[in-house]
Amino acid sequence: MATGFSEPGYPTLGSGDHVIPVRDSEVAILAEDPIQAYSFGWAWYTLDRQYQIPTTVLRVRSIAETRIDRFDVLIVPEASSDSLLAKALGEQGTARIKRWVNDGGTLITIGAATDFARSELELISLRSWYDTDDGKDAQRFGVPGAIFRVELDPGHWLSAGYDGELPVLVGSNRIYLAPEGPPSNRKRVAARYPTEGSIKLSGHAWDESLERLAGSVFAYEERVGRGRVIAFAEDLNFRAYWRGADRLFLNAVVLGPSAP
Repeated sequence: MATGFSEPGYPTLGSGDHVIPVRDSEVAILAEDPIQAYSFGWAWYTLDRQYQIPTTVLRVRSIAETRIDRFDVLIVPEASSDSLLAKALGEQGTARIKRWVNDGGTLITIGAATDFARSELELISLRSWYDTDDGKDAQRFGVPGAIFRVELDPGHWLSAGYDGELPVLVGSNRIYLAPEGPPSNRKRVAARYPTEGSIKLSGHAWDESLERLAGSVFAYEERVGRGRVIAFAEDLNFRAYWRGADRLFLNAVVLGPSAP
């Protein structure tokens, strides 16, 4: 060989523990009511059209009768509500996804689908600010669409390719908090809104939103059994033009099944 690289599929000699081989993955995405059509379209377009990543579309109501063990990644776009998604999947479909994650699957949830992973699947320990003493009786103020700063954890694999901060589009009233208890390498915040300086870069947001979002979670990963859940608080594929966040989404999809 006229190169120092190893054969395909093996780490380069001398790379040690710093290189993790990334395997090819089979990717699926949920579609049809109560999945929001726009959110599905943005995610599908980003993967299939912009980056030519083959993606299988699965109907929500087919999951109960579909073998999903051949897929490594399942993307759940924004949904009308977590309870409606659970109802459409049925007990068997919900149980099938939960078992698939525990057996090694990578589940990616976007926006309201993150509540589905929290409350219906009960797979992640991410908390809602509205469940805390401060938030349980609070009026919900939605951000009508503004650009916010998020800080990325440089030691987390989801941050690969970024240098510390990322502008993101916020358009909801969701506020997630990290799990309580001691730090764990199985429960990690990959990106959060900063607590210092202005967190809003452009657009309008109520003072209550600015105060409550400071320090809250934008991207989160939790290991579950042999698999993992990667949860995003907002739809980072919005209209498929928010290109700065593409790498964060692609890292979740492409690197997720192989990540440490």
